Amino acid sequence: MASLNLGHPDIFDSELLLEGYQLFRCDRSLSSKGGGVLLYVNSELNPVEFSTKTMYGEHVWCQVDDLLIGVCYRSTNNDIVGRENELDLRKVINEVSNSHFLLIGDFNYPDIDWIPTL
Repeated sequence: MASLNLGHPDIFDSELLLEGYQLFRCDRSLSSKGGGVLLYVNSELNPVEFSTKTMYGEHVWCQVDDLLIGVCYRSTNNDIVGRENELDLRKVINEVSNSHFLLIGDFNYPDIDWIPTL
């Protein structure tokens, strides 16, 4: 699969590297300020970049053995991400759901009641 996780041309990977870790990044489109995601994985785990077929704004994935690890930023700004953002995120999750996966990030669901009920 082709990599769509291109870095911002003004910020070099070398500026973000941490010794002993593999860097995976996906920057927000140049037409919008800020945004993007980074994923650092211990190099000893031999992570390999993984690209989804589903197009989604800000996410990056790698594979460690049989585990897919993803980082996602779910923006609520439709001017930046478009009205299909929620649907596209669900498509990404559906695409990787046949594998063991760990998806972490900022999903911007402010109305979720995180207090467990007994």
